[in-house]
Amino acid sequence: MKKLEDITPNTQDTKNLLDVVPALVQLQDDKGKLYGRSYCKYGETSIFFNLSRKWDRIENIMMKAIKDGEGSLHSSDSASATETFPDTVADMATYSLLWLGYIKENYPDEWEHFLKTNKLE
Repeated sequence: MKKLEDITPNTQDTKNLLDVVPALVQLQDDKGKLYGRSYCKYGETSIFFNLSRKWDRIENIMMKAIKDGEGSLHSSDSASATETFPDTVADMATYSLLWLGYIKENYPDEWEHFLKTNKLE
């Protein structure tokens, strides 16, 4: 499997991912110092409910945007500085990546199957 720095982006989306993922890793590292591994305290059930909670927030933001116009997605109308649309999307992405790490750690055969199936070895 290639390291991030060894990937040459072939699409704008891949370039965007290469720009975004290091920020998510840094954010997780900072939050991990505060919260530890609380995201998986009760195994995958915890991870699922964390993602579900973030999805509920995204849904609320999107419903407001549908009502008020999409400009409200990125406005200061959020309940707090850490409940903005980008912050919530980042949290969902981080929880998803953490879940993959949890699978890799706890179900190595599943992880290896994923890598093989997707030709990522």
